[in-house]
Amino acid sequence: MRAVFCVIFLSFFWGCKDDGLAPLESQRSAILLSGKFNESKSWLISTANVETTRGTLTLNFTPCFIDNRFTFSNNDDQSYGLTEGNSRCVTTDPDLIERGTWAFTKNAKKINISAASVFSGSAVFGFLTEPADVIELTNDKFTIKIKSVDRDNLPITYNFFFVKAQ
Repeated sequence: MRAVFCVIFLSFFWGCKDDGLAPLESQRSAILLSGKFNESKSWLISTANVETTRGTLTLNFTPCFIDNRFTFSNNDDQSYGLTEGNSRCVTTDPDLIERGTWAFTKNAKKINISAASVFSGSAVFGFLTEPADVIELTNDKFTIKIKSVDRDNLPITYNFFFVKAQ
């Protein structure tokens, strides 16, 4: 009887021990970007600029673009969607502008945002297919840098600054 008690006691003691595994940086970043599992979080572009060999150009978005929502979902698919805000640039555009998937690298220094479908010319990630460097990700700020080449094969960098949608 004493041996059974010892086995049960030791099993309980070792079974409840913390395994010491910390979440990956990509898991922590996923929660900041999209909320806990089976939740979603929306972001708005606050500003953006383009760096070329000729200098930096700040993109001046119209109010009808600034209110568009980038919603990232923390689900099995890690899906995202870009939807029209309250104002539309083109009245005939659909509510859903683009949709696709997203994934961080293990260290969360890069994010791949891949558009599976583009429904409007207001799409962003449907036209920028390279992985993005994550510059900043907090509960209410998300900044990425996408490096590419222009039609003349010269380097071009897109910087997007997002704020959490209210």
